[in-house]
Order: sequence, then structure tokens, then C-alpha cells
Amino acid sequence: MASVQQSWSDYWKDGVKTSFGRDLQANYVGILADNWQPFWQQAQNGIRVLDVACGNGALTELCFQALLAKDLAVTVQGIDYAAIVEAEVITANTNGLPQVCRLQGNTDFLQLDAATISFDLLISQFGFEYIERHASIQQLATLLKPQGQFRFVCHFYDSAFIRENQLQLQMNQFVDDENGLVKLKAMLDGLAQVKDPQQLLRGLNAVQFQPVVAPVKTFTQTAMAKFGERFLSAEFMNFFRFIWSDGLSLDVAARAEAFAQFADAHNADTMRLHSMVNAAFTQHELSELPALFHKVGCTLLPYNFIHNEAGEAIAVVLQGEKTA
Repeated sequence: MASVQQSWSDYWKDGVKTSFGRDLQANYVGILADNWQPFWQQAQNGIRVLDVACGNGALTELCFQALLAKDLAVTVQGIDYAAIVEAEVITANTNGLPQVCRLQGNTDFLQLDAATISFDLLISQFGFEYIERHASIQQLATLLKPQGQFRFVCHFYDSAFIRENQLQLQMNQFVDDENGLVKLKAMLDGLAQVKDPQQLLRGLNAVQFQPVVAPVKTFTQTAMAKFGERFLSAEFMNFFRFIWSDGLSLDVAARAEAFAQFADAHNADTMRLHSMVNAAFTQHELSELPALFHKVGCTLLPYNFIHNEAGEAIAVVLQGEKTA
């Protein structure tokens, strides 16, 4: 089975900018972009910025574009532990001073060498919380210059985002616990025995297919009883519907390949969801943070929350500076 790191590498290779998939594939918008605007206004000429756990550089790009608009000489570097779509932009401001933006994958934040590099500002949006707590805070203090600042927008345990992802994770785990993929594969193997394509095209309710389809139908009915109509939007159901629409026109080998790709995507998605839910700050962890930052010579401001248009809290903001 692939590692969590590989599951994120596979996710980023499709070119999406954020961890929100198709919903925010181009970049953050609305409050997830706007909450940074007052922070960018504080930036000074020559600033060096590190975006921690940047993914494909959504926040990196927002930061760089905001600082370009101020005509600052700036270096913005985004790093991620996973493989990402790497990029580099080098230009100059009106005074001929360099403006540099880089994205670098397969890079461990905890292994960066403060003897060779330091930063005025560390930022992250839905990334910093994935790194081991104590080690990441110690490394932050090591990499920041004196009076350097940090600002991290993070998942927390009771946010609208995490509640949604917990539900998706529960549905994926239900598929695994109840052998949903095994039953789906058995159905496809049964359909592979049908030699006449016209028989397949008669559809799901054809009498001769009932013994093959029944275990999957029973499974989906059980899932619907547990999760309600929400399960209809699960990836399992999307693939099931695909099989009984476009998938029936495929030959046996193509259907088998489609299932293999779906199973791999399901397993990788489960890993990512699990890592996201586990990364979210709990209330107890949030209460411990001021002491942890103080221990390494940093001050953490009282944390606050970002809310969506419905008034639901969707993220917690950790902000402060290196004071020693």
C-alpha cells in the first residue's frame, strides 16, 4: 500500500492548487484568500518568505502576487514533503531588485538548515498542522530571523471542513469494513462472463444479472440506511453509476482497469482524509500552544477563527513572532 506521502504526491500531480480538489482547484477565493490581505500590507522591501507545506503553491502564489503589487524586492519559497508541480519565477521590481518565487517538492521542513537559510516570515494554509507539533515549532524558531513573524491558517477539530471530511472518511471506512470493493469487484467479474454486449446493455434490473448485482445492491442499501442520501454522493456510488452507464460499453479489460484505478484512488483518498482529520488541532492542543511557542522564544497571539458566509468556523489562525 502506498504511503501517505505518496498519496499526496499523486494528488498534487493532477495540478490542483489546493487540498480542496475541484472546489478550489485554481486557488483560494473568498475569505480563504481575503483573510491574508491585511497581513501582506505589513511586508517590507527585501522580505524572505517561506510557505510551509505549500502543496502546489496556492498560498505561495497569493503571497507573491500581493508583494509584487507593492513593488517589493522579495523571495517567496514554497516547500512540501510530497512531490508537487515545481516552478520558479524570477523578475525584478522598478528599481531592478530581484523578485523570486520558487516551489520545491520532496522537501522536509524539519530538515531545512538554518545555518544556510533564514526567513522574515513563515506562512502556511492548511499545511503546518500536518507536521509533528513540537518539532515544527522548534524548527520555526530556528528558521525565523529575530522579530520574524509567522501566520498559519490551520484545520481544527470542530470546523465545518473537518466535519465534512470526517463524514467522507467514515463512508470510505464503511466501504472497507463491509468489503464494498470486494463485492464490486465480484460484480464486475460476474459481468465479465457475459459474452453478449447487448445483454449487458439491458441494464441493472435484468433478471439474469440479479445474482451478480444483489450483493452490491444490498451493500448500498445498508450504506444508505447508515448515512442517508449523503452516501449517494460518495465516490463508491459515482463509480457504481459509471459502471451501469458508460462502463457497460467498455470491454472486460477496460472495465477491470477502471476498477483498479478507482480502488487505488479510494485507498489514497482514505489516507489523505485520515491524515487531514488527524492533523486538525484539538481544543487541548490549542491550549498548549502558547507555552510551546514561548519555550522556543516566540510569542503566539490569542488565536482566532475564520468563518464562512454561514457563520461557521472553518479554520483557526495561529499568528505571532520570534521575540528572543
